Amino acid sequence: SAASDVYKRQNINKTKMKKIDLNVATRLMLLMNLPEQGSVTEMISKRNVRKKIDFSSEEVEALKIENKDGRIVWSPEKELLTVEFTDSEIGFLKSIIEKLDKAGSITDNILDFVEAIQS
Repeated sequence: SAASDVYKRQNINKTKMKKIDLNVATRLMLLMNLPEQGSVTEMISKRNVRKKIDFSSEEVEALKIENKDGRIVWSPEKELLTVEFTDSEIGFLKSIIEKLDKAGSITDNILDFVEAIQS
């Protein structure tokens, strides 16, 4: 019914959001570690997360993000992007962090994010 549709939509809008500040290194690390495949819900979370954390052309130029000898470098701006993530997106991000943690790939650059996502 139309009434139940409206109710569902209101519920969706009340989804708890978690605000997290992301530095350039964290955004790059997440973008490079998004899974190629997964369940439908994981792929939806991936698409939504990518939209929120991706770099605009202007940012790429302003931050001078480039690939030098196989390493990604950028100007050391301390610019943070504040992003709001839903519970399902947080769960998706936690799964990426778990994989990086098991691989021993957590760096100082992303430690603040790791702590924020797990709190």
